[in-house]
Amino acid sequence: MRLFSSTPIAAALVAALLTVSAVPAVAGPADISKVVGNTSVAANSHSGDISNVNGSIRLQQQSRTGKLTTVNGSITLAQQVSIEQAETVNGSIRGESHLQVARGLSTVNGSISLSEHSDIGGNISTVNGAINVDNSQVKGAISTLNGNISLTGDSHIGGDIVFKAKQKRKSWFGRDTSTPPTLTIAAGVKLDGKIILDQEVTLQLANPALQQQVEIRYGK
Repeated sequence: MRLFSSTPIAAALVAALLTVSAVPAVAGPADISKVVGNTSVAANSHSGDISNVNGSIRLQQQSRTGKLTTVNGSITLAQQVSIEQAETVNGSIRGESHLQVARGLSTVNGSISLSEHSDIGGNISTVNGAINVDNSQVKGAISTLNGNISLTGDSHIGGDIVFKAKQKRKSWFGRDTSTPPTLTIAAGVKLDGKIILDQEVTLQLANPALQQQVEIRYGK
């Protein structure tokens, strides 16, 4: 039984299939993985995912990578860097101007700071650390447990701002001794979502209209 008839069309199809199968696969940017040691990506270069255990990650200007993760180390992103996302457990994340993040940024013990004209496609979150966003866009939510949040310039936040509930620290006399975190929002900031407070927070809102977006959930 013949699989193809001997026609010009069939012959051309077979030739095309043979040509495609003969073309070697093009490898993408190489991933980088380390247990001990810092990782640095040179300016104007392209890398895959970067994973460290004990070591910081630094990207020079105009470099591009995939997902960045480290356990014990900070993540520093120079001007005009583009990444998929960044996560660290014990360390801060600092982004200079014109940072592009397809997804989000998160840390457990450390702060997150963004300079002007940065664009974050997802959420920003910390557990124990401040969050500072200057004149940038965050399409998702911003959340923290134990940390201040400061939004300045003409920043635009697409999601909610959330201060998660935490266990109160009590003195010998049974009184709460924890200091409330502070939320600071400049007059030029635009917030599409709500300000959700699952704990007591000191509010410094330059635009009084933002009070209407405050939702207090603690003490209920």
